[in-house]
Amino acid sequence: MRKTSKFRSRILWFGAAAVLVFGGTWMFFLKWGAKEHWTLIGELSGKPEIKAVVASPQGYGVIGCTLEPADGELVARMRARRAQIIRATADGLKVVYEGAGWPVAIDAVGKVWFAIGGVLKEAGEGSDYRLLRSTDAARTWEERGPIPAGSITQVLAVSDEEAWIRGAKTLARTTDGGATWKRVSLQGERQLFRERWRRDGGGVAMIGDGIASTRDGGETWHYEPTPSTSVHDLDGQYVLAARDERPLIGRRAEQTEPTWFATLPLNREPLRLTVSGDTFRVLTRRADPSHGAGIKLHRSTNGGASWSQQSLGLRPTVDIAGAEFGLGVDLFRRVYGRLAPDH
Repeated sequence: MRKTSKFRSRILWFGAAAVLVFGGTWMFFLKWGAKEHWTLIGELSGKPEIKAVVASPQGYGVIGCTLEPADGELVARMRARRAQIIRATADGLKVVYEGAGWPVAIDAVGKVWFAIGGVLKEAGEGSDYRLLRSTDAARTWEERGPIPAGSITQVLAVSDEEAWIRGAKTLARTTDGGATWKRVSLQGERQLFRERWRRDGGGVAMIGDGIASTRDGGETWHYEPTPSTSVHDLDGQYVLAARDERPLIGRRAEQTEPTWFATLPLNREPLRLTVSGDTFRVLTRRADPSHGAGIKLHRSTNGGASWSQQSLGLRPTVDIAGAEFGLGVDLFRRVYGRLAPDH
């Protein structure tokens, strides 16, 4: 009986944890651990197409979606599209903006939110874009005018007056709330689906094949190499990256590659990183999307020394913020989150 008990204990221990080695660094990875409790916030009506989900570290979030008529020719349906911005808290969902077209991208810094709205051009091919802004934690929105760009895929909020945009052939910024726009010059070939703007201390960084950061509005750039490694997110001095379909977490170093100190399971694509003290949270999805998104949340409360993970059962339209908050939508357009009550 004593031998059986020891054998079971060993089985449980090895089932609960595995030791991984990467680049000479040992990492203790927990298979089991305390899970975050995400609750049902509400359901989206009208069968909208989800375009963006953004969680705020202040405990609420925003969903950008599009409503389109079910009948009619394709172009007619696209011209009839209606963009909605929905504010989510633990108390439920509320439509806070509705307008023509569709929401392209949404981002926030503090209580300031920027969104990009798109509509089909009146003549010819392509889309026209406009800037939307909220300065009261996404409760109310105003249209700030057109954006002179041929394509936009991302907006980055920097302050109540400053926002940066990125598109196929567009890098630009506004410092007056959208009244005027200035092109940003950055060396290298643009990679639409690999690059992302990120806030970086007192400036802005472009991440992808390495990190390019600026503190003077894009006049000069500082480059941090990440050989054979793609950067997917930044939070302060911490980097979320991938190499050979394995997510890595590292600490930035001056003029050299980051110091990688944690790895996550193989065949995962990293999506988001948040760091709050010793609490690290990472969103990942399956590296092969043909098998479904398989969204997982990985969490460490000891600075990355050990990790727990949980499946969220949500679409890729999911986001996390701070040490505890998150928001996402499942295939049935049910909204789940870990949010605070409205204040």
